Amino acid sequence: MRSNARLVAKGMGKPDVEDYTAVVYFHGMGQQRRHEEISGLVQQLDRLIGSRHRSDASRYPEAHLLDHHVYEEPGSDPSDPQTVVYQEVRNPHVGATPRIRFYEAYWAPLAVGGTNAVSVVLWATRQWLRPFAVLQAPWREMQALRLATLYGIFEQRYERQEEQLSQSQRRSVQILQHLMDSYRGFGQPETYTDPRFPGGTFDEFLLYLEDHPPKAVAGAPAPLPAPQIKAWAIYWQRTHIAQQWRYLGTTLVMILGLLGLLALAVGGLSVLLAGPLHVLIRFVADQIVVATQPGRQAQSVPVPGTVLGRLRATLGVARAVLVQVVGFLLRSKASLAAVAAVGLVTILLKPLRDHLGDVQQYVTYQETDVKYQHKQAILQNTTAVMRHVLRDAHCKRIIVLAHSLGTVIALDTILGLHRPQRLTTAGSLSDETGQMLAKVTHFVTMGSPINKVEYFFATVHSKIPIYLQVVNDLRGDLSTLPFSYDGEPHVHWVNYWDQGDAISGPLHTIVGEHIDIRRQRVDNVRIASYLWPNPAGSHTGYVRNLHVLGDIGDMIFEGKYSFVPNEPQAWLEDIYRPQEQAGIQDWQRVGLVSSLLVGTVALYGFLLWFIDQHPLFAELVVLTIMLVIVAPFMWGLVQLIARLRGQPVNQSQPPLGGTDAPTAPRSNTGSS
Repeated sequence: MRSNARLVAKGMGKPDVEDYTAVVYFHGMGQQRRHEEISGLVQQLDRLIGSRHRSDASRYPEAHLLDHHVYEEPGSDPSDPQTVVYQEVRNPHVGATPRIRFYEAYWAPLAVGGTNAVSVVLWATRQWLRPFAVLQAPWREMQALRLATLYGIFEQRYERQEEQLSQSQRRSVQILQHLMDSYRGFGQPETYTDPRFPGGTFDEFLLYLEDHPPKAVAGAPAPLPAPQIKAWAIYWQRTHIAQQWRYLGTTLVMILGLLGLLALAVGGLSVLLAGPLHVLIRFVADQIVVATQPGRQAQSVPVPGTVLGRLRATLGVARAVLVQVVGFLLRSKASLAAVAAVGLVTILLKPLRDHLGDVQQYVTYQETDVKYQHKQAILQNTTAVMRHVLRDAHCKRIIVLAHSLGTVIALDTILGLHRPQRLTTAGSLSDETGQMLAKVTHFVTMGSPINKVEYFFATVHSKIPIYLQVVNDLRGDLSTLPFSYDGEPHVHWVNYWDQGDAISGPLHTIVGEHIDIRRQRVDNVRIASYLWPNPAGSHTGYVRNLHVLGDIGDMIFEGKYSFVPNEPQAWLEDIYRPQEQAGIQDWQRVGLVSSLLVGTVALYGFLLWFIDQHPLFAELVVLTIMLVIVAPFMWGLVQLIARLRGQPVNQSQPPLGGTDAPTAPRSNTGSS
């Protein structure tokens, strides 16, 4: 693939202007270099084309991406950047849009200098209280988080083709949809003044369900039974509570790691400073004793009267002190360990500041915080790039690709582009901005923390219901433009996540206000890039994963997995949805068992060493290890065996067969 760079000046048309498909890429957190990640994507796609050419030359007659050029053109509007750089290639697929352009929404410089490592650590340690805040909030508040749990239940159990669901399973899907609709009604401002629901607790929500039975649906065999609706609601609440405890455990592990780094740094510095300070004090004390007791001989060389002699004497004293300090450090094992600790912390602080620092700045939603200005600058820049692409009449289709924190920025950019029109036209395509946004057909997220950002930072808690409604209306969601037009899905959102990537996960919090869970949702596609757990490699390796790269190539070159040219119900079929990576369960089981074995061996070695060094604490350490590690390990082993045998362990979970309804507990646990 050969490349040529060209500059398109004002007033000069680009040569051979043709219709094209645009790919707009939002990079992730860290100090990314301009053009590097988008160039890496183009290079990976070039290799993909070579592979497809060897397997099917009739569809891909060329072995490489041809006519690769780099252009720099001026902005088409005062709100656009002064110049926009993009890479262009010829579409290798026969019968598709002639050209492909790659743009980059580059925002890394706008996040520089907004925070420091200590501020990041202190900011992260404050997040461990979030699960308690969610548990204490009334059930009708924090709706995005509650609905995300319900949406996750549906995705885990019923995300299959319509014809594959049994009659009882279809009824359960209807119940879940009814719970979702009823819960939105329970959170409306008028229910706050209803004397029957003063506190918005879960018990009041059950009463609301009794007062608002499901409406009769034409063609339905029978109305939805109230006991099953109540049983599903209680199962939903218990699942949500269990999630909060899992979030609490995950948050505490992260915070303990950060606090461990701080303790390591402080301890290492204290040891390093204590040794030299001790040597220096002894040296100064010795000199004072020599000066005050004339009978004792000074160990230092007498100071001559000349300037040069005095300088030599001073250097001799400094050298003597330095020799003693270095000798003390080399003789002390604690000092050597402290040097290693300080060096390790110094190495880790920079990526901590560069990566978590970007997150800290962008997830600042308080407008009075100075970090909010960095967030606004980032959004203004990415919005200008998107507007520049949307305004081009030759651009026929847009695919938005985003990675890591860039997925959050891309989502805010897309929803923000149509915010003024969305609030006035209620999802119409009649306005100019709506017609331009109709070009966006795919939104691909990789390693996305959108769920975590929504959970920890974006969800608003307030006793004023109108304020909550205003915030939700301003932000938008999956049920609004441009993701949906007139209730029909338009932008196909595909989210790739890896179990080995702690930042990623399935996305559920962007469900929407008025959504049909069978038609409008995010397609969460799980992959496994590494057999052995590798968090950093899993987070950065999405584009290198052949499964993900193949799907992205299909979307870019062939327009595959698009809702736009299809019938409203066609996207339910598997042919319009990317499939999960083959053999992923086996990969993850092998990696899990391997990591557990290695961890067990390492733990066993540590216990032997610790018991040998500290026999008095042996019993306490063994008991703690059993409570903290062995018990969860045994529970996980039981879960794994049960999964292999296909039997549910948690008896409170809804059964797969029969009536497919959960068994209602005897009493409700908790009221909020």
